[in-house]
Amino acid sequence: MLRDQGAVRDLTDSLAEGLRRHVADVRKRVPGATVLLQLDEPSLPGVLAGRVPTESGLSAYKAVDTPEAAARLRTVVEAVDAPVVLHCCAPDVPWQVLRDASVAAAAFDLSLIKDLDPIGEAIEAGLGLFVGAAPARPEPGTRPDSKRIAERVQKLWGRLGFPPALLPRQVVVTPACGLAGAPLPYVRGLLKACQEAALRISEV
Repeated sequence: MLRDQGAVRDLTDSLAEGLRRHVADVRKRVPGATVLLQLDEPSLPGVLAGRVPTESGLSAYKAVDTPEAAARLRTVVEAVDAPVVLHCCAPDVPWQVLRDASVAAAAFDLSLIKDLDPIGEAIEAGLGLFVGAAPARPEPGTRPDSKRIAERVQKLWGRLGFPPALLPRQVVVTPACGLAGAPLPYVRGLLKACQEAALRISEV
């Protein structure tokens, strides 16, 4: 669809309406719950950089302009009556696009992050961070460790130079990526470790 702006527009509008209805349905089924909508966009950096291959694989589609991508995402964000978290498990998270799209928070894999300046700018702009500080798959010979997870988040925050008191108000501790392929006992242990890590950073 990247070669047809009209099709992209239609898909965006359809997605926005579908998600609006889905959020409303979840609210009806779970009264009193706080609903967050997560959008998974692992290919967003490739779309912006013109790295999405054509059907033949011999070339790539034209890069999508940053303002255009932000506008399409904002259409979805503004349609749903819930805070939107955009998850992008790529090294080059497009922070400016996320900010311009008015998402409530960005979710990312901490182990892939190299440049901290855009994260600092995002924090200053009020963007929430879902920091993927815990491995989504078991590491041989190890178990989920809440102390280690908390220390990774605190180290990031220290390098960014923001007041420690702001950390628990703007950061959520999460696994680095989805857990669909992980063993159930590991998933349970990991989620518990993330919860305990969040308590640790809130005690600073």
